[in-house]
Amino acid sequence: MAVVAISWASILARLASVHGLVAAWWRLAVGVAVTLPLYLASGGGLRGASPLYPVAAGLALAIHFASWLESLNHVSVAVSTTIVSTYPVFTAAYEALRGLASPLRLAGVGLAVSGVAVLARPWGAPPGHWYGVALALL
Repeated sequence: MAVVAISWASILARLASVHGLVAAWWRLAVGVAVTLPLYLASGGGLRGASPLYPVAAGLALAIHFASWLESLNHVSVAVSTTIVSTYPVFTAAYEALRGLASPLRLAGVGLAVSGVAVLARPWGAPPGHWYGVALALL
């Protein structure tokens, strides 16, 4: 069920034709409505963790959803979804900076980035295209 929901998220958001902030608000509101009762039923509590971590994670998720869902109003679903799925590139870059990435992994990241660059169509892009690409990358 989760795979189907994630797979259809960008398509349904595009069909809704609403601003990215509106779509992100509703997506997060439904998520809270579903998970909060389960959290409270389990007894709640963070068990020693700082309450700032979930707040920071929630803010990062809100920024992610708002920018990605707004990008769907400026570029195609394929471009937006491909670019928003490039998070392993940033993980590999971090590992490379720390000397933990293998040459094979870095070659794979280079191949992935070249594929994203081709899909993002840097040549002859229509107005607003780069704005949508930047939002998806954010």
